[in-house]
Amino acid sequence: MSSTLGYGQRRLVNEIVKNTWKVQDPSTVKLSVNDFLYVLQEMQDQEGKKHLEGGRNIMRGHNVFRNFAQHLLYRNVANYDSMVLLTVTRVLVRAVLQ
Repeated sequence: MSSTLGYGQRRLVNEIVKNTWKVQDPSTVKLSVNDFLYVLQEMQDQEGKKHLEGGRNIMRGHNVFRNFAQHLLYRNVANYDSMVLLTVTRVLVRAVLQ
């Protein structure tokens, strides 16, 4: 099964070429292999948001949720780690006192 470029991906390629090479008509630009690889890299970097939105905005949509979930996970891991350390200390103190 082969997939073709949709309208959104074509628009993204046009915007990347316009923003990078500062041209009005992206079809007139001749790309080398390195230029083509750069365009592919920019398409994959957060799905090209910085070219479509006019700036790089890292706190959008699922990124906000992902950062929030990561914060909760790290906070809970830190609390669990502290709880384990406190429990170990109590066990050791009880063992020494007995």
